[in-house]
Amino acid sequence: MEITMSRLTSTVYVGIVTYNSAHLIEACLNALLKQAYPKVRIVVFDNNSSDDIGKRVQKYPRVRFIQSAQNVGYGRGHNSIISTIPFKRNDYYLTLNPDARLTPTYISRLVTRCRRQKAGWAVGKLYKDIKQTILYSAGHAMFRDGYAFNIGYGMKDTEQYAFARKIFGAPGAAALYSYQLIRDISAGNNFFDPVFFLYYEDIDVDWRANLMGYTCWFEPLATAVHPGGVAPRRLIGDILCNRFIMVIKNAFFMDLLFYNFPIIFFHLVVRLIITPRVGWYMIRQVLKQTKGALHLRKAATISRADMHRWYRDAANEVSKQPRNIVSRSLALITNH
Repeated sequence: MEITMSRLTSTVYVGIVTYNSAHLIEACLNALLKQAYPKVRIVVFDNNSSDDIGKRVQKYPRVRFIQSAQNVGYGRGHNSIISTIPFKRNDYYLTLNPDARLTPTYISRLVTRCRRQKAGWAVGKLYKDIKQTILYSAGHAMFRDGYAFNIGYGMKDTEQYAFARKIFGAPGAAALYSYQLIRDISAGNNFFDPVFFLYYEDIDVDWRANLMGYTCWFEPLATAVHPGGVAPRRLIGDILCNRFIMVIKNAFFMDLLFYNFPIIFFHLVVRLIITPRVGWYMIRQVLKQTKGALHLRKAATISRADMHRWYRDAANEVSKQPRNIVSRSLALITNH
């Protein structure tokens, strides 16, 4: 893909939310400062870490640092950054995890792809390893029950994802969002749902954006390294609750009533049997948040049939993350 720099005049704001990430931040920022894109503005929001991240970020005069007095989580951290940005109509916002390392043309290629396809958001090819041989994600896919996974996760890159294409959504580790999308799907001043402390906030954005008729694109020539990690067991209850709340907010009403609610009930019963303490916690959380989630429901601008195509397409995507009913059930019992 040819990148014409003179046409890339929009400002790209990069938001990095950190928590005890001092050992990662310098490599992340060094890669960012090598971007070929000419108009990049960087903001680091720290969630009251106990390390020396503030001192390390201060070495970079081009980087703005925000120190939070408390740990507000991932989505609320990004919301705080977004609230301080003087966006113009054609600007973009890149969510970036502190363990991500972008190649120099990552931002340029995503901006070009978004403009070419009139896409609301986009992501590149993310690798788990520095040699760029094992994939982390080629985008998000999602099933009807709200379970989402990273396309290609854990697989060797054999150029099976060598072509740009439309995808359901993008992992927030290195996703580029247009300001128009942020403006149109935000609830009040919140782009990411503040109910989600950690996990599923990016997938919730995927779903809301699709319902509003926005499209997401995968750009294979934009590459980055993002090792990722395994969710702590202590957060499993919260992660599942986030998924259930996301479903209640976004599923079409007929699906919610006759498909999703029975599945949520089944999951809660199983979790109550396996780990009663976590099960009761999840039941309380779901009951507590359901009214607010129902209040946030919005009329979709796409049809139920169009959304169901995404669910069916997910069955054709490959990943080493749990996907079928057997592997997902085992994950539910042993972890999440």
